[in-house]
Amino acid sequence: MELGLNDFSGMPSMSDSTGYRKIVRTGNIGQVNSWILTKEMPEAIIPQEIMNFWCKVQSVDQAYSGSAFAQANRLIANRDLLIIPKEYMTRTDELVWEFVMSDSVASYTVQMATDTIFYPYYSQTLTFAKESKTGYVGVALQDLDFFASLIDDTEYFWRVKPNHVNPAKQTAFNSELNSFIFNPSLVPPANITISVSGQYVTLDWSGIKAVKAEPDFYNIYSSNNPYASFPSGWTLETSTTSTNYLVLSTAAKKFYCVTANNFAKKIDLRENAATK
Repeated sequence: MELGLNDFSGMPSMSDSTGYRKIVRTGNIGQVNSWILTKEMPEAIIPQEIMNFWCKVQSVDQAYSGSAFAQANRLIANRDLLIIPKEYMTRTDELVWEFVMSDSVASYTVQMATDTIFYPYYSQTLTFAKESKTGYVGVALQDLDFFASLIDDTEYFWRVKPNHVNPAKQTAFNSELNSFIFNPSLVPPANITISVSGQYVTLDWSGIKAVKAEPDFYNIYSSNNPYASFPSGWTLETSTTSTNYLVLSTAAKKFYCVTANNFAKKIDLRENAATK
């Protein structure tokens, strides 16, 4: 058997290319008919670079005479770049991936689409200065040429690939797709009720999951004036993942407002409020 990667032979055989046995003895893998490779890829091969893995096998008879080689080739891509996933994104959020500190990487190409087959798709090639980046690199959505084409409350799939400085060396997009919801809209909390018991005021509400997004947390605001400018004229009491809030009662009349929020976009919608 002879194994190789691109133009490199990692396991030379004892025969020439015709199958002629140069060394008269059993084959180099005996009677084994399968082989598992565990060696890591050479450092010179960048992530997602497409490699030509090949294998040549010949049979050897009892007189140590070899047959012609049977050969199989398979194109495989090196490991994926590491990606930082995000469920929701707004204009200032970044697509983030592993930055490869290699002189073999000329640039990165980002593609984005509304389906997993990427047809049609948006595409842009980006170049980063190597001396100014470590670990990961990112690009804000608003800095992409096609940003104006993105639609609120839409799921986008995206992928990235490094481009080799040698055009003859092809690379593939990452095999694991990533997706996010762009500018998700949140439904305000509903059915807000307020009750007073002794020294305590209890707020209860219903958390509603929107079609595209659901709240990660709720903000509770209070004000002595229901017509005060929101949110500047209101006091943020607390943030919670619960759908109720308990607070000490005060002598003055107070108004409360609850907003739904997620970590990508904080929506201050006041369709529902409660008065104490």
